Amino acid sequence: HEQFRMLVEYVSPRLGQVQSLQDELIVRNNKTLTKCKRLFSERQFLYNKLQSVNGNIRVLGRIRPVLDEENEAKDPVVVFPQGHEGVIVRAASKSLNKAYELDSLIGPQDPQEEVFAEVRPLMLSVLDGYDVTIFVYGGGGSGKTYSMVGEQGQPGLMRRCIKELYRVANQRSAERESTYQIGLSCCDVTGDSTVDLLSKTGAKPDTKHNSKGSFNVDWAIVNVKSEQRAVHSINDSLDRRDEVFEEEEDHDRLSSLVVQIHAAGTNILTDVETTGRLTLVQLPDSDVAVNSKQPGKHCLCYPS
Repeated sequence: HEQFRMLVEYVSPRLGQVQSLQDELIVRNNKTLTKCKRLFSERQFLYNKLQSVNGNIRVLGRIRPVLDEENEAKDPVVVFPQGHEGVIVRAASKSLNKAYELDSLIGPQDPQEEVFAEVRPLMLSVLDGYDVTIFVYGGGGSGKTYSMVGEQGQPGLMRRCIKELYRVANQRSAERESTYQIGLSCCDVTGDSTVDLLSKTGAKPDTKHNSKGSFNVDWAIVNVKSEQRAVHSINDSLDRRDEVFEEEEDHDRLSSLVVQIHAAGTNILTDVETTGRLTLVQLPDSDVAVNSKQPGKHCLCYPS
């Protein structure tokens, strides 16, 4: 009994010290957590503010290499004025030449990496809960499919954007910052007709017209847990597009390919939930769509 009493007398004041230290650590932890939340919010705000300063709408120009049959031309069709982010497209008559000012210009010798470098910072914005749309536009043979889809060994924007989204999402998850659920939609749009390319039956999603002459598409969203699964789903969609419209001549030239990546995130520190979307659109050939007898009567609005 005497030893037990002495042990109690020895331990009791130290238990009080331990409790005091525990309370102090809780206070410090709460202060640190509050500071982390504030710094995270500031980082998110400043980063996306910087993207806005760079321009909410940016126009990039890419000049493809000259084809063999085009090398016979004595004068270049495209001229790059020195010191300017723009191009001059030459016509038969000098008075018909057209000059275009661009936010950035990608030359015929620049690799696919240069194209992606222009939009890579926007992938963080998607994971921060912002909506980003990237579309490619141009005439037939101008290189839209190469820039967006790419080829073996030279992936285009679709593959590179998906890879970057998963890289950042996995990094944030590993650092206990945020967790994400990523979904995928893929659709073919011709005028106001749509086909869900992730559906094995080629289902046509419901469309709702509005008074502004546009329509909303209610397409399916498929959860994709990995980069490999997302790429596989897109490849299947591209194959299905070829199968569904195999008998329709020039369908690829008259339709838009729309791929949408949905990123639903939860910040572990702040418990704030975000939903960002990356929409990748390969538009119809500009020279065919304008002259087609059946141009699209409506423009596309993404689901809200």
